[in-house]
Amino acid sequence: MDRRLKTAALVSLAGFASALASPSSAGLLDGISNPLNGLQQHPANTASPQDLEGSLTTINVRFALSMQEMLLAQSFTLAALGDKARADQLSSEANSLQGVNDINTVSRSITVSEDASKEINDKMNSSQTLDAQSKGTLAMAVPHYGSGMLHATHLPGDYQAWIGNAKATVNGMGNNPLNNLGSGARLARDLPDVVEVTSHLPDLLSTWSDTTNNFMKYAHGNKVDTGDLASKI
Repeated sequence: MDRRLKTAALVSLAGFASALASPSSAGLLDGISNPLNGLQQHPANTASPQDLEGSLTTINVRFALSMQEMLLAQSFTLAALGDKARADQLSSEANSLQGVNDINTVSRSITVSEDASKEINDKMNSSQTLDAQSKGTLAMAVPHYGSGMLHATHLPGDYQAWIGNAKATVNGMGNNPLNNLGSGARLARDLPDVVEVTSHLPDLLSTWSDTTNNFMKYAHGNKVDTGDLASKI
């Protein structure tokens, strides 16, 4: 590649990584539809291991936020349905993800959330009309369902795009021993884990979508306002 073109590509990627650096709380990632847009505009082999490492952290943060929000939504829902012990477990699980940016740590909550969805669906199908206090608790779940779905929407595509760039970069590193140190080594180590977790995301998002839809129907049946939640699914 021409030296000037290569330099321009790297400068562009550096600016992209800086713009997306480590948000610390939910809401700071709102409006970022695809944190890999910058990488996809260049040939995959122009992305350095350092750039990919920063991009992965950004996507992992979104994954953690989506999981945390959905667990809180499920916690409030189960509390409203009378299962306070289970609600407390889910709230504790959500709190454990605060500040997490590691994909493997977040992925350990997948089964927890999927099991909670099944429990919620079963309870809503057999539940009677809620009293006023329970309706108030149910309403507290609404914003968490919305935020969880918004953060999750682009996760499968973002991870797939990252995987494509990472594979090309790992292949491009070749047998140079210097590339097996630092960021290059971490990239090669992280890639299989990202591929594995990404394969489970479509089913997880489908479960979340179904539960959110069932939640809205149940809430409406109990005269609980869900605002614009339908637009976020």
